[in-house]
Amino acid sequence: MTELESPEEITGTGETTVERISLWQRLLPWISGTLAFIFGLIWFLPLNQLAREALTRMSPESLNVELGDIRLGVLGGYDITNLRLASESGDTSFVLSIPSATGRLSLWGLLLGNFNFKSELQGLQIKKGVMKISGGVWSLQSSISGIRKSASAFKGDAEISASSFLFVYDEPLPMLDETLEIPVAALKLQGKVDQGVFKIQSGALDSRLAKVSISGSAGLSPSAPLDIGIVITPTEELFQKYQDKGLREILKSFKLLQADGRIQFQLSGTVSRPVFRSLSASENP
Repeated sequence: MTELESPEEITGTGETTVERISLWQRLLPWISGTLAFIFGLIWFLPLNQLAREALTRMSPESLNVELGDIRLGVLGGYDITNLRLASESGDTSFVLSIPSATGRLSLWGLLLGNFNFKSELQGLQIKKGVMKISGGVWSLQSSISGIRKSASAFKGDAEISASSFLFVYDEPLPMLDETLEIPVAALKLQGKVDQGVFKIQSGALDSRLAKVSISGSAGLSPSAPLDIGIVITPTEELFQKYQDKGLREILKSFKLLQADGRIQFQLSGTVSRPVFRSLSASENP
């Protein structure tokens, strides 16, 4: 009897034994084949095209999406280069440019309707009308459930932090007759998402020229309401920089500078149509 003819093995005592195959040995070929299929699927998927289509579907119709390249890892890691979102419509033009973004996204979470991700952005550029934000390192992370439903069902946590970027108001200010540039050392914004509203728990911006605190809430859809309070505390360096313009006296004459040295603004309206107004010292005794 040959080895190929029978699975039985003859021992030295003349007894025969039957070779047993474990459950793991039986399943191993199937597991290997399934993993190979998944790896191959991820490797050959046209991720660039799929990501562009996803961004286009998620963005308003007026937004133009450009994507250079995207690499997706098996465990959810990703690397995006040259992402650009733009909406050109006169004074309300908007441009977001991200040369490089790396991070991790939970693929299993997406299947279950959860958006869990971490990302680091390099060289970010934002332009909205005459306002610009450029440079720095930005970190984003969130853990939000209910994304398969409407925005009102979103719930979870979100955080944005950044360091070493520049804010520019690229139009001469009436009071100063020149553009405004503010180098920002750090920004941190933390909050919770509940029923489609982002509620700010802590928000702070640190610069040599001013300290800023941010509070309030904002909806997650274009028509959702805004209710955000901004408190600016100018530093002595800011007043010295514009000493020849008499900035301190100008702010006082417009009743913007309060007795404790703060300036307050209110952002209301909706996400797509924000209304920005200053609160005079008489409104905030």
